[in-house]
Amino acid sequence: MNLRQARADRALTNNRVRNAYFSDSTWEDRFEELIKYTQRTSTIIELTGTDATPSRMKSYVRERLAAFGIAPNLPRGNPPSYQSKCLLKTEDDRLDAAYLVALHYGPRGPGDVSDAEADRGQALDKRLEVYGRYCADLYPCQSARQQPPRLSFEDYVVLIDGIRAKAIAMHTCRDCRGSHPYSILQGNLPACPFCSRMKLDMGKARAELERRMQSHRSARLQPQAERLAAGPRSEQSQGAGALHDGRAVGRMQLVHQVGQVEADRAIGTAQALAGLPDRQAMGQGLQDFHLARRDLVA
Repeated sequence: MNLRQARADRALTNNRVRNAYFSDSTWEDRFEELIKYTQRTSTIIELTGTDATPSRMKSYVRERLAAFGIAPNLPRGNPPSYQSKCLLKTEDDRLDAAYLVALHYGPRGPGDVSDAEADRGQALDKRLEVYGRYCADLYPCQSARQQPPRLSFEDYVVLIDGIRAKAIAMHTCRDCRGSHPYSILQGNLPACPFCSRMKLDMGKARAELERRMQSHRSARLQPQAERLAAGPRSEQSQGAGALHDGRAVGRMQLVHQVGQVEADRAIGTAQALAGLPDRQAMGQGLQDFHLARRDLVA
């Protein structure tokens, strides 16, 4: 790494130009954007990697805020830490944190490749862009009394650092498949903020779905089970019913009557031909009778 690249990787102060704080104009833009989200000196020094002392950085912040017409609000006390048990304790905090993690890491979530941040300037640019998107999406400025974001920029920085340090884990809900972060220092696994916020009763919905599926299976298998249980009896009863049907009985009676008429006619013909010497005519009449009867029965 040459000297120029080494200088570009950190926000080095500039002693030659009075109006500029850093030797690289890119860090000037980052510094102006950063102090809009946080004015804590230690956080600014950590993110920029500057060589400025805390007192000098504090004067930089005051001067630049005064130039923007913003009243300085330098925080006091210890900064947030991922080793605190109060971090991500409420459902609302975990819900906003889940949105920040999704914006920061993308749909795949945190991993070994996504955790690698070699360039300090690009890492700061990403944090500024993600937090700006978070504020614009969830807390848009629609009136003079704008609701402040639930998670500060420092909470967001601590959240990402905690995930990289394995102090904050990601949990995927088995019901809604939503992924949300939680602190492992809290012990028990907290409830899913998505299910709680959207009033999802997945147990009741799962039971109702199982009931409907069981009802569908029963309705589909019932006719087949009834046919198997009936067996040959149903076929026999169906055949008997067909035999006792009125139309079938009438047809059989008609065949019987026609056959009887033809029989009487054939017998009379045979008797008339009995006294004749030619017996071939009587045989021909009996043959005609049998053929007519066979055709009627068929």
